[in-house]
Amino acid sequence: MYSVICADDDHHMITLYNSILGDKGYDVRTCSDSTSVITSLNQRTANLLILDIDMPGRSGIDLCTELRQNNNQIPIILVSANDTEQTITDGLSADANDYIVKPFRPGELLAKITAVLRTYEASVENQKTYIADFEILNILGEGNMGRVYLAKRKGENGDTRYAIKVAKIFDQATEKTAIYRERFLREIKAATSVKHPNVIRIINHGFYNDPSAPYIAMEYFEGNDLKYYISESDNLTITQKTDIIRQIASALAAMHSQHICHRDIKPANILVGKDLVVKVTDFGIARLPDVLTLTSNLIGTPIYLSPEAFETSKVDERADIFSLGIVAYELYLGIQPFYADTLALIAREITTQRPFDPLRIDARFPMDLRSVLARMLAKEPANRYQSAEDIIDDLDSFTETQSHKTDVIDSTSVIPESSDWR
Repeated sequence: MYSVICADDDHHMITLYNSILGDKGYDVRTCSDSTSVITSLNQRTANLLILDIDMPGRSGIDLCTELRQNNNQIPIILVSANDTEQTITDGLSADANDYIVKPFRPGELLAKITAVLRTYEASVENQKTYIADFEILNILGEGNMGRVYLAKRKGENGDTRYAIKVAKIFDQATEKTAIYRERFLREIKAATSVKHPNVIRIINHGFYNDPSAPYIAMEYFEGNDLKYYISESDNLTITQKTDIIRQIASALAAMHSQHICHRDIKPANILVGKDLVVKVTDFGIARLPDVLTLTSNLIGTPIYLSPEAFETSKVDERADIFSLGIVAYELYLGIQPFYADTLALIAREITTQRPFDPLRIDARFPMDLRSVLARMLAKEPANRYQSAEDIIDDLDSFTETQSHKTDVIDSTSVIPESSDWR
């Protein structure tokens, strides 16, 4: 599945992109300005950007220029209502791959997307690049920290494929380079120390061409991130959802046994296969036992952070448990327990506000799972589960007994009072 980021400050255009591309099976991520595009690329790689030229703040052309200067070669299609020769020339001079004038027909947009992606993939294929003993077959996506390739191993027969993540080469004198390089090397160290069926397996690592460009060779896992299954959650049973959360908890238990805190548990970092097997990935900001981080840095994706993470980056494994609680709430109920438009409001929501009672969203939500969610989402780390193994025990108890339990609330019952919820 191709992942496409569409950026436009016109909500009608965002709706149009979701309709046109979503119907064709694209993974669509939408943004309203250039800053949110950068944030999205930092969180997860993409295969294509569709940028409106006339966005507030940095224009689509400015963003395209900035990405190219930072050695990001992700395909870009610029969009504008202005079809003057100068505007088109400016767009292509910024090294965009194509240009489309709105209003446009759905077929016109889809044709340009197909052509741009084919050309980009063909350029990668024609290079026949090798990274160590891995032959690059295709590009899977690109983000601000690096590029991910699909590869096969030299000398191996069969259909085994690998994912190769290569860090970008930046100006070595910049602070950004040092941060990205440290984060990438930390991911290598963290991921290679954890061996578990629900954690992406590291095959090899080293440096590609330049000592400033480390790479990781990982197992290639074919699936969607958890966000897809959250959007399709009505098609999953409560038992299937519980099993997904249990697998994530099992992966966390393995990490925590090595004293590794993931610190960025969110749907984008959780892959789920067609058979609902889970793989946790992206250790780029993991805290290792021998690594100290600056308390002035906000580390992680804000909407999935624990309350204490807004005060210090020196969090422990219980921060991952809170993040898992947010993910579980979202998977079970289809909405996020905390939401706001700005970082300051998100921080206030997570640190001071209680989530809505699951029974107000689904009157038949199991009481046992309501208790599990409340304990994972406790504001104070001391009031949370103290280990991922304890979560697994409670989820297993629920799974074993839920087929004959009757303690659910029907739509006419009074919702029991609880200080955990609002």
